[in-house]
Amino acid sequence: MINLQAEVFNLDDQFIVLKTQEGNDLELGKVYNVTFKKYRSCRSIEQNKLMWEIISRIAKETNNDEMDVYAYGLEKANAKFEFLMILPEALESVKQTFRAVKICELREYNGKNMLVIKAFIGSSKFDVSEMTELINYFIQLASELNIYIGDVIK
Repeated sequence: MINLQAEVFNLDDQFIVLKTQEGNDLELGKVYNVTFKKYRSCRSIEQNKLMWEIISRIAKETNNDEMDVYAYGLEKANAKFEFLMILPEALESVKQTFRAVKICELREYNGKNMLVIKAFIGSSKFDVSEMTELINYFIQLASELNIYIGDVIK
């Protein structure tokens, strides 16, 4: 795999210059497929550690599972999700695919009991601002529950 950086110099003429990272030269005469997408600043490891420390304290103080607190926060922060209808025995498999899952209801469909769930896209896909919004939600929740987190917020 060759890592490329693209710079657009003249948008009217659709002129793009590709530069490879050092040591990854493209071969003349070869055809390459290139996909472009807008750059997004990914959330940081520090943000992730902070969020999970706060979640851990909330879970401990409220006697809840960390993943349940996380899913609750994702929902309250309006994180992206998909509604799915699954067989109850598929729940564990779905939990391995999606970062957080909330069971919404049990429904009968074609004579079978089905679960309607919200499957959340996890915070690992968030950019910095989305992660900041989620962390701020957990900070607010900790404050409302009188859970001390001052030692982890710098």
